[in-house]
Amino acid sequence: MEIAGYKKPFIFISYASEDHAMASVFEDALNNLSAELDLGLEVFRDVHSLERGLSLSDQILAALEKTDFLLIIYTEQLKKSHSFTGAEIGAFKMLIRQDVKENKNTERRAITVYLDELPAVEADILGIKLETSALSEEDPEKQAREIDPDKKLAEFLRDVADAALSRLFALAPREDDGKKRDKQFEQQMAVRKTKRDEIDGTIAPELTRGLAKALSSVVSNSSIEQKLIVIRWPPSSPKEDSENILAGTRLDTQDETVFSLFISDYSKNTIQYEDFKTRLLDKKYAHGAFALSAIEEAARTALRVGPVDNEQFFLSPNGVLYRIIVTRHFSYYDGSQVMNVYFVPGMRNDADSPECAVASLLRVAVTFKSLFLGEHSEMTVASFKRVKHDFGKVKEKMERFLRKFFLVEHQTHINELDDEDQYEKVHGNKMPPEEVGVLFKTWRDNRNELVSLANKVRATPIDSKEAAAVTEEWIKQLDEFTKYVEPLNSAAGAMAANRIKVWFETGDLPDL
Repeated sequence: MEIAGYKKPFIFISYASEDHAMASVFEDALNNLSAELDLGLEVFRDVHSLERGLSLSDQILAALEKTDFLLIIYTEQLKKSHSFTGAEIGAFKMLIRQDVKENKNTERRAITVYLDELPAVEADILGIKLETSALSEEDPEKQAREIDPDKKLAEFLRDVADAALSRLFALAPREDDGKKRDKQFEQQMAVRKTKRDEIDGTIAPELTRGLAKALSSVVSNSSIEQKLIVIRWPPSSPKEDSENILAGTRLDTQDETVFSLFISDYSKNTIQYEDFKTRLLDKKYAHGAFALSAIEEAARTALRVGPVDNEQFFLSPNGVLYRIIVTRHFSYYDGSQVMNVYFVPGMRNDADSPECAVASLLRVAVTFKSLFLGEHSEMTVASFKRVKHDFGKVKEKMERFLRKFFLVEHQTHINELDDEDQYEKVHGNKMPPEEVGVLFKTWRDNRNELVSLANKVRATPIDSKEAAAVTEEWIKQLDEFTKYVEPLNSAAGAMAANRIKVWFETGDLPDL
């Protein structure tokens, strides 16, 4: 049924990708409410926002212009990766200001459904707090009741229904007779009460039950081992192609131990990037330059239109490899920007048998030869010699070298191939223990010299007068390292291949 002049209340659901389950619950509740109303509602779920870059699409802007209720799902307190979208809220506030300027008032409303603490920048928006403590209850019905103890969700649904009914009633012809007008009002109030009873008795309880179930998953997922830093740009932010992409930014974290991944003696939960950079380039952190490069490149790609480079890695001061994941980036209407960056520990080894250990050695040897020693590898000494006239290309190639080198090194570490006490399990017991110790020490010395020089290349500016000398020094060091490591890698790979071959044939893992 349609009535001329009637506009269905338009509800815009704004949410982050990992909150899709909660968004679906709200969408179902609003659709159920729509079915209860004679002329229904129009519900817009911001699916497009899950994939967009920095700007709002025409589709989103058109939807916001029609929006009466902007429903924002905000679980930032548990998952810093997925805050609200500042651009949508900024656009909606502009529409509210425009309404007030033109009509002296506005019927538009913004509602934030949040956990624990309403975001400070949205303190002027109506908030509905979900009580996560309710999830400790074993009874699902009790969870549903206590997740919204003040029944604010039901109040929100009643407000939406009232908006629809008020618009419908406003279109009814006004009765001249007072008694008829009173009768008409009584009928309208009876309709309103019927709809409210359905909300309180069915729709709102179903909504809270669904949210309790969805929120249980959110809380569970938030316990995954991961570290987070929030990067904040001021309004005068640099362009994404700027060499100093993080200049002027501030790094924040709720867990001060996150900064210990980079700075062992820093115990605060905020730091300016310039100070962070100075500390990382200090001699105390051997891989500081590489870590800075990885963070900057991940941030740079997240600001660009296109895919984000979530394949950046770095080694912490204690030798643990972390992957950098930029999960979301927000641009605000005042020009400020926020980016959430996770540091996720690398994979761990689950297999502990000698056969798996030997197979791991074979895999590492093959990978190392393919990446750094093979004839067609782009990381060989010859490949660096071909670009030594261009220090920018040398630095870029060296960055790729370090990234792949650390990944192979991490694979070695998680399989305990760098542990002297595991040598016999992997290689057999033909080498005397004292020689095993010398072998491992020599490897570490050569490895540290190479990585130290690689970080020197990384820290040398492209236009530096030292660029040519640093390039020659790097090529010489890489050549010496290659001559040292190539026979070791070949012998280890051949030995592992032969042991595995015999094991497959006989079931025994021999010393060779």
